[in-house]
Amino acid sequence: MRRTFFWLVAVVTIFCASAQFAFAEQRPIYGPVDLKIRKWHLHISHHRFHADNPGNSVIVVSKKKPYKAIRKGFILINGKWISLRGLRKHKEVVIPLNGVLRSHNHLKVLLFGHHRAAVRLTVKKRCNPPLPPEVIFASDPATILTGASATLSWETDNAKTVTIDNDIGPVDASGSIVVSPLQTTTYTLTATGRAAAPQTH
Repeated sequence: MRRTFFWLVAVVTIFCASAQFAFAEQRPIYGPVDLKIRKWHLHISHHRFHADNPGNSVIVVSKKKPYKAIRKGFILINGKWISLRGLRKHKEVVIPLNGVLRSHNHLKVLLFGHHRAAVRLTVKKRCNPPLPPEVIFASDPATILTGASATLSWETDNAKTVTIDNDIGPVDASGSIVVSPLQTTTYTLTATGRAAAPQTH
């Protein structure tokens, strides 16, 4: 009697939704507000805002007119001075506010530069980026005879949806299934989640 061996190949594919901003999802706490340099090449403004959960936050200051130079800039927030010298070389600066933001906040902005130069200021809450899916996927045994069966087993973490091809379809986040292929077969498990960049294993 002729015995034929079939190989079972387990493949894992992980898809993650991309995030456009380096700090992941950020919710505005205050702003955006546009600030423009007017007379005497100077801008001075005072802002008040409330933050329910100050937590880990940042100030984002970006030039609205890159060809109009900002020579010097300062922010005074809750008694702490912050220099904006990075605006001389860069279009945008991001300033961490760890431990600076409070429930009630006072923010002053001083800008020196070309007449009509302008910036956009936003205070944002920095959220923790979602973790990428983690997957363990295996076949036991990896080789079977004609008419024999094998067990596919998997475990996932941080996955929204999990599917296996070859007519298996959507499955639970963790589990196992018995298969009896009639030829060499590659089973691909796809786990989808939310993270900063797509990954494939």
